[in-house]
Amino acid sequence: MLLRNGTDLAYRRNNQKQTQLHVAARYGSAAAIKALLRQCPDAAEMTDAAGHNAFHAAVAGGKTNALRCLLLLVRPAGLLNRADNNGNTPLHLAADKGHVQSALLLLKDRRVDLCARNSSDHTARSLLEVRWAQARTTRSQVEIRSTDDGAGGRNKPHTQLEIRSGDGEMEAYEWPVWQGSGSSKNNSGSGSSDGAASLVELEPF
Repeated sequence: MLLRNGTDLAYRRNNQKQTQLHVAARYGSAAAIKALLRQCPDAAEMTDAAGHNAFHAAVAGGKTNALRCLLLLVRPAGLLNRADNNGNTPLHLAADKGHVQSALLLLKDRRVDLCARNSSDHTARSLLEVRWAQARTTRSQVEIRSTDDGAGGRNKPHTQLEIRSGDGEMEAYEWPVWQGSGSSKNNSGSGSSDGAASLVELEPF
């Protein structure tokens, strides 16, 4: 590999200020990611013109194999929660682009800050709600139900979000919520920690 001839290649940038690690992450080359990080671990700290690091690049490309590799090899939580020029963390980016598998990988990692807000004051969860509302509805109901895991509250709760579109179709997913984060509140501001459902009407965008 070219790295054998000098590690300076790992730090060279293209016209978008992307490094070799950005490119490897975006196009899903886990082998290249491993080789680059083995020789130049600090390359994970480098950002491009958009403020994206390698985690952002993997999410933007929808390359879950690259993202999984980065999650294993890059441990500092600060890099996993790094905000780009628009304040978006990798989880924001996954939610905004609708990259479900990337989002699920990030949600399973306890280092990820679920409550981080971008420059528009959106969390990743609220971005996803807006995205679904715009894509699926002429008039929809969003049902947010906070429940525990059936273990008597020993584990962290989660939120089930159901979006019912005007044609009767429904999409549902579960969104983990850190205990005490306050993010289990629905759009009307009332808590739903007792498991009761709260319905929020969304007007057309």
